[in-house]
Amino acid sequence: MRRRAQPPESQVRALWLRVSVQLGLAAVAGVLASIGALLLLSWAAGSTSAWARPSAVPAILWLAATATAIAWVWRLAGRALDWDRPAAAAEIEQRVGLARGAVRGAVEPGIERPGTSRSLVELHRARLAGVLEGRRISELGSALARSARSYAMVSAALCITTLAASIGVWLGARESVNAAWAAVLHPVRHMTSPPLPALRLSAEARVRRGRDLPVTVEAAQRDSVMLAWQPRGEVVNRRWYVVREGRALASVPRLEAPTLVWAASADGAVSDTLLAEPVDPLLLIDVQVDLRFPPHTGREPELLSDPLPVMQVPEGTWATVSGVTTRPIERAALQDEDS
Repeated sequence: MRRRAQPPESQVRALWLRVSVQLGLAAVAGVLASIGALLLLSWAAGSTSAWARPSAVPAILWLAATATAIAWVWRLAGRALDWDRPAAAAEIEQRVGLARGAVRGAVEPGIERPGTSRSLVELHRARLAGVLEGRRISELGSALARSARSYAMVSAALCITTLAASIGVWLGARESVNAAWAAVLHPVRHMTSPPLPALRLSAEARVRRGRDLPVTVEAAQRDSVMLAWQPRGEVVNRRWYVVREGRALASVPRLEAPTLVWAASADGAVSDTLLAEPVDPLLLIDVQVDLRFPPHTGREPELLSDPLPVMQVPEGTWATVSGVTTRPIERAALQDEDS
């Protein structure tokens, strides 16, 4: 049994949908191909001196890729705006060699208005179906349909090639590729000089009261650095030091009270703040010695205090030493001359 031929309306709809999808695919693939090309070019240029920060090369490549993608989408959008079902019918007429308006007249709405012979309309559609029978959709399009197919194929090929190559170079050299791609992602920031390394301040947290506090300031890529300190309850003091081999050797004079210390540089960098505290010498004052003699000596207990004399006591004497220290201690011990 012979299969019934498809009506012209369905073939016009199929051609319109096919070309619309191809134009959309070409637009998306073209944008992705521009991104892939941008990634490859940035990776290739990333190892050159022109890429070193500050540089406008990443911004130029980014603008070129963006302009290319916009121009491509704009071109395809113009084709898409001109592509509708009457345009698809005109393509079929041109490709098959039918009279102008033959397909459009059969599919346009309103053809069966009052006064129009329905039988003649059906006869015309049947003849068109017979002419189009056996033809694939790809064989019905003319110039625009062929252009859309070429656009889609070329864009898809470029997209696959550039993105696959980008993934390949990323897998082969991730560190250099990430650095190059970071510049493309932030082209404006790449046009400025890189920030200098952070200032690092190191010093002892405690120092003997009245002594100077040595301070080392790590200040790479700078020629001078300022040391600032503020004793508790006083104003801030500042002093500039020369940086040699990336560091400055400074000091806070005569630390007498808890003092905040920090460093700053002319580029606005500020280090962390250190709290330095003075420590008093460990002294034992108000010393008392309670002596308990052995019973056989018959001597009464004695309590000696400052100034302590030189003592000679018989063997077996218990001595209890008490006093006040200038700062808290965890334990203490007595030592004789022979220890």
